[in-house]
Amino acid sequence: MKDKVLIIQRAGEHLLNREFRESLSIKRAFDRLGIESTVWGKDYPTFIIPFEQIIKGFNIILIVENYDFDWIPNLEKFNGTKVFWSIDGHLVIDKHKEFFRAVGGVEIVLNSNMNCVPLWKDFKCESLWFPNCYDDDLITNKKDIKKLNRMGFCGSSHEKRDEVVNKLDKKLKEFNFEIKRDNLVIGDNMVNAINSYMIHFNMNIAEDINYRTFETMGCKTMLFTNHTSGIDLLFDCEKELLLWSTEDDLYSNAIEFVNNIQKSMVIANAGYERVKKDHTYFVRMKHLIDAINQ
Repeated sequence: MKDKVLIIQRAGEHLLNREFRESLSIKRAFDRLGIESTVWGKDYPTFIIPFEQIIKGFNIILIVENYDFDWIPNLEKFNGTKVFWSIDGHLVIDKHKEFFRAVGGVEIVLNSNMNCVPLWKDFKCESLWFPNCYDDDLITNKKDIKKLNRMGFCGSSHEKRDEVVNKLDKKLKEFNFEIKRDNLVIGDNMVNAINSYMIHFNMNIAEDINYRTFETMGCKTMLFTNHTSGIDLLFDCEKELLLWSTEDDLYSNAIEFVNNIQKSMVIANAGYERVKKDHTYFVRMKHLIDAINQ
């Protein structure tokens, strides 16, 4: 029997960001792999089809919903492989465990945060590290957008992150540079913003290697981010990105690289080649299917 995957997730709330929803990125990856798949979930057109009907013919269920579980039916009677991708487990691990108990018979839990892998040891499942990635169908180097900003920040507001960005911006202004800020910019506007930076400041919170890590590199922009568990297992942290751990690192590295854009571009190019090769949804879904069928 050929693999056929039902992807379960609620549709995104923001229209500009809807195509960037994990479920749709996963489906595009399966399409490229030649694997039949369907997205089913609240607010998707397919949701009008009862679960008992739409599930016929599928042998794999992949659940990527991480917050709104009330509408997901019990899956215990499904005879195929059931997989749950705990993307935000570092934030809501207790909620994910509660869902696991309620849904019935999930065999594989994928953890985007490597520190969450051992947290499933008391459950009857295989717990794997499955890092985030990016959609290279939507996110790429846009050659028509000039990199006019030496350093930028594109992301959401967070008290801890905002404090660091403000301090760094103040320091850079002493050298006649400043951080271009694009707060809460989403969808293709996010891709355009990151493409306009030579260097993108990113700060992972709660030890997660966030999406912006991969998206930045996918735009061929140099990633400047904090050290996070597992990042050195995904990248060459001396050649493919720039890390900081202390405030001194933050300032010295920022000042050095905004003043040496040629050096920044060498790292940006290396990071771009790495994420295209190893960290797309296409690659992740291939690894998943291989793991299920081994």
